[in-house]
This record gives sequence, structure tokens and C-alpha cells, in this order.
Amino acid sequence: NKLTSREIIDLECKKQNQIQLRDIEEDNLTNLRKLESKLVEKIKQEENVCEDLRAKTESFEIEINQILVEKQAHINQIEEINDKITRKDVVVKSTDLELRNCTKALEKFCKTIQSIIEQGQQSSSTQRENVLQKIEINKKNMLKNQHSLESIRSDINKYNEELLQYHSQRSKNTDEVTQTLTDLKNKQQKIESLEHGKNNRLSVYGNFTPSVQKKISAMIRNKVFKYPPLGPIGSLISVEDSKWFLSIELCLNSLIRSYIVFCHEDKIKLLNVFKECCKYNEIPSIITSFYQKSVYNYKPRSAQSNYPTMLDLIECQDHNVINVLIDQLSIEKILCIESVTEASKVMIPNPPKNAVKAYSSQGDEIISSNGKSRFYSTHQKFSKYLGKDPSPFISVLKQEIIELENKQKECDPKLVEIDNSIQKIESYICDLRSKERSLQSTFNSVKSV
Repeated sequence: NKLTSREIIDLECKKQNQIQLRDIEEDNLTNLRKLESKLVEKIKQEENVCEDLRAKTESFEIEINQILVEKQAHINQIEEINDKITRKDVVVKSTDLELRNCTKALEKFCKTIQSIIEQGQQSSSTQRENVLQKIEINKKNMLKNQHSLESIRSDINKYNEELLQYHSQRSKNTDEVTQTLTDLKNKQQKIESLEHGKNNRLSVYGNFTPSVQKKISAMIRNKVFKYPPLGPIGSLISVEDSKWFLSIELCLNSLIRSYIVFCHEDKIKLLNVFKECCKYNEIPSIITSFYQKSVYNYKPRSAQSNYPTMLDLIECQDHNVINVLIDQLSIEKILCIESVTEASKVMIPNPPKNAVKAYSSQGDEIISSNGKSRFYSTHQKFSKYLGKDPSPFISVLKQEIIELENKQKECDPKLVEIDNSIQKIESYICDLRSKERSLQSTFNSVKSV
């Protein structure tokens, strides 16, 4: 059948309309593909940013772990630490609750955004604009949760600072405990030396002294020395009045354990004996002094006073020992005045002629020189070397040992307690870090969208 011209025109119009519809659909599909491509590219960019953030986070974790290894704590603030831990426990629980809420909120945001993206891929351009508006709203909410994440990190930093202080304090107290143990050992060795010295007075100058004296005697018999060494100096002197034992001992100080030799060659030989018998830090000093036939003429230089000098109180059969004490300490210029009050009046401000210092019977030292005065007191109560009976000194040492042992017993449980507290804080920090990583992962997922 032949079509009328009208029908032909209608058919042509329909074809044209169909072609136009196809073109419109193709344009829409093309635009959708371009938009989809842009979204995919943006997602990849955000994933790269997330990787950088993860790398930085891992770097920060390594630095923090290195810091944690170096942390130490102090024993004197253990009770304060426990109070702080209790308060921080409340903060951790509150933070934990806030973190869980943030995590749930972020999970909800992720699901919402994922749903919006899926809807956006299937919707028209108008619907996609609505989706983008929703994404902007969710980004604002994401920023709020970011503040929560920063708050958690701030809490972690505070805990780390406290751990640094605690570990530092603990290190100091550990050093104190070590020093206490060292003091205990030294005092026990002193007691052993004094106990042994009850039977052999030379032992008070060191447990090695009897063996040193035997070697010296043998070398003297074999004429190894040019002149026999003299010493220890404390064993060669005596003091008639026992109340001056302590003062004279304090004045002589380490010189009381020293030896005297005639020449440098004898000094080398005696030093070799010491090296065989003594520990390095126990070797007595050796004084080289040319032996004289008599005591120095010290009277023109001695203190001009009615009070006795230290030289007047010290008795010694060997004048070379006296000469060394004059050379080394100027004992002819040191006054011995029983009362410290009277000694201060005598020496301050104008001491007697040639007098350089004075000692009281309690061991107090008053020095006056060039118009300036100094006063030194002592905590030592008993003589160790000059007294015949070391029992009072041993009693004092034993009492000090008891005090040190009590101090050690008090320190041990406190150190255990502070260690437990540190472990608890470190556990809190570990939990917070785990939650921080979880929140960071969720945050990165939302941010990549």
C-alpha cells in the first residue's frame, strides 16, 4: 500500500525524534562517565594522602616507643604517682567512652557516604548535586571527630610526659639504693677490719698492713733499702691524754696511714711492696724525707700561746716522724684548746702569733689567717687509729648499718609498687594507641571519600 504524504512526514518526524533522543542519552552517559572518572581519580588521590598519613603515624609511633624505652621513675613520689594513676584511670575510661562513640559515629558516616556514592553513580546529574551537598555536610561532621582524635593524642602525650618523669625519678632512687648497698658493704668491711684490729692493731690501717710489715722487715734484713722505711705514721706516735685522740687523728687525716722513706729509690721499692699486697685504691701515700739526726729547731716558728700545740701532745721516739709532721702539717703552729667556745675566742679575730689553727677536744677545727676565719665541725665521734679499744667505733658503725638496712627494706617494696604503677600507665597508653589507630583508620576511610 502506498503511504500518503502525511504518513511519510510523520514517520520522518518520528525517526528524527528517536535520533535526537539517542543523542541526548549518549550525551548523558558521556557526562556520567566523565563524572565517574573524576570521582575515581579523587578517591585515588585521597588514598595516597592516607598512605602518607599512615607512614607519618608509624614514624611517630617509632619515636614514641624509643622515648618509652628511656623512661624512668622516682621513688620519693610513689604515693603521688598512685593518686595520679587513679585520676588518670577515670580520664582513660571517659576517653575510652568518647572514643567508642566517635568510632560508631564514623562508621555510620562511612556507611552513609558509601551509600551516597552508590546512589550518585546511578542517579542523574541533579541527584548527584544533592549527594555532593550531603558529602559536604558529612565532612563537617568528620572534622568534629578529628578534634576528638586530637584530644586522645593529647592525652597520650600527657601520659608519656608523666612516664618520663616517673622513670627519671625511679632511676635516681635506684642509684640511691645502689649507693646504700655500697655504703653497707664498706661499713661491714670497716667493722671486720676493726674486729681484726683488736688482736693486731696494725690491721686498723688496712687488712694488708701486717703482710706489708712482714715484707718490709724481710727486706730490711736483706738490706734492700738504704734506710728502713717508717710507718704507718699512726703506729709510731702516741698521745698520753685520750681526749685528744680524735682531734689529732682528724688533723693527721690520711697522713696517719702514710709511710716515710729516705730517698726516691726506697720509695720505688716500697711502692712495689704495696702493689703486691694492696688494692690500687688502698695504697698508702709515701713521703720522701731526708733523715735527720735530730728534730728541727721549730721553736722560733711555733705558736706563741699558753695553750699546748699539737706537737706538744704527740709523743714519738723517732724524730724523723716528728720532722715529717712539721713539714707536712706545721703541727707546731696548731693549738689544742679543750673548749670550742674558748678556742673561738682565742683564734677569732686575732690569733696568737704564729698560730694558724686550733682544735677542740671534740674535733672542731678553727682556722684564722689573714683576717679571715673558718670553722669546721665533725660528725665523727670516736678515734679509729689512736684509741686502743675500737669497740665504740664498731658500735657506731653497726648502728649505721642497721639504719641503712632499714632504709633498704623500705625502698624495696616501694620500688616494686612504682614498677607496677608504671606498667599500669604503659598499659593505658597501649590501649589508647590501639584505639587511636582504629579511629585513624576510620577517619582516613571517611577522608578518602
